[in-house]
Amino acid sequence: MTKATSNGRTDVGRVRGNNEDSLLLLDELGFYAVADGVGGRAAGEVASRLAVDSAAEFIRAWRANPELSLVEAAQGAVEAACRAVYQRAESSPRLRGMLSTLTLVVIDEDSAAMAHVGDSRLYLVRDGRVDQLSTDHTLAAEFARRGLIDRGEVESHTFAHTLTRTVGEQPLVVVDTLEFELVHGDVLVLTTDGVNPVMREPQWVLARLDQGGRLADQLIEAANAAGGRDNSSVVVVRPRGVKLSARSAADYLRAAEPFSRLSTAGMLSLVSAGQVRKVANDEVVFEEGGRVDRMVVVLEGKLGWTVGESSRRLGPGECMGISALFQPATCPGTLIGHGKAQILVLDGRQLGRIIRRRPRLGSAVMRGLSVTLAELVQTRGDEPLSARGF
Repeated sequence: MTKATSNGRTDVGRVRGNNEDSLLLLDELGFYAVADGVGGRAAGEVASRLAVDSAAEFIRAWRANPELSLVEAAQGAVEAACRAVYQRAESSPRLRGMLSTLTLVVIDEDSAAMAHVGDSRLYLVRDGRVDQLSTDHTLAAEFARRGLIDRGEVESHTFAHTLTRTVGEQPLVVVDTLEFELVHGDVLVLTTDGVNPVMREPQWVLARLDQGGRLADQLIEAANAAGGRDNSSVVVVRPRGVKLSARSAADYLRAAEPFSRLSTAGMLSLVSAGQVRKVANDEVVFEEGGRVDRMVVVLEGKLGWTVGESSRRLGPGECMGISALFQPATCPGTLIGHGKAQILVLDGRQLGRIIRRRPRLGSAVMRGLSVTLAELVQTRGDEPLSARGF
């Protein structure tokens, strides 16, 4: 299990009379969570505390008997929390109707898995960027995703805090998940919605990363300085001992034209859905005359593409086999490793899973693939299409 150092803080703010947020940092489990309770009186506090504690117990049991994958364990932890909050609320008239958000991350080796319900958030700070990996489950955010309002209007909208998905309203909930690889220097930041407005200023966050581990305190102070209208909670996690590579597969994927316009969360989801693997020198990836039902994207190094007397090199960001995603085809040439390389492999089944589970991401991927495929089939002098790809 990858070691990590973490710190966190929760604060009632300047307006509320009680703090309904909860957080939990367990470095020994690689478990980190924030939750924002809803319910009035003390019920919100009970809901958020029960949510993070129940999720942690699930992960503790998983560590002792890791039959599930990392992302399955993270999802299972939120599902366990949902059942616990619902059952407690149903058993007590005083607590009936209590709910909570829950955003958690579990770290194992060089990987992390997010599981998320509500409008608490997970951010990834990497290579001078601050990217939100979670999706807000609010009515205003849904309006923005559907193009009904501008994204800049979301946080001031009447329904900015109207949740569309919660932990504890029913015994089951749809959980957003994301598994991604960690690289040296990554910082994970979990927040409840009282801090979210501060995170709109990435340069402000980046400037405070190395100030003695005080980022959590400074985010809370900034939220309070802006009015402190809500409870605020922050957890900052710094993974240690991960590989020294400065870039992940998702970072290399930015060079691929079909996917260059995806969000960081979209890139990470695509990598998680496909298979990243290494290719040795002269290793055959596609063989002439063979059946191909997948595409490959070069992430690092080079591949050699040969059709008859024509040959060329594919470098980072270049793709081969896009059309095979939609209709399996006979390979018109041979694709082999040229020195050491790393590729992402994505087949039609995996693409279909993305489209079903994350329709908006699937739509964006399809648009990118369609544009690239259209460019590919355009004539380029007398060069045959098969020499460029398929």
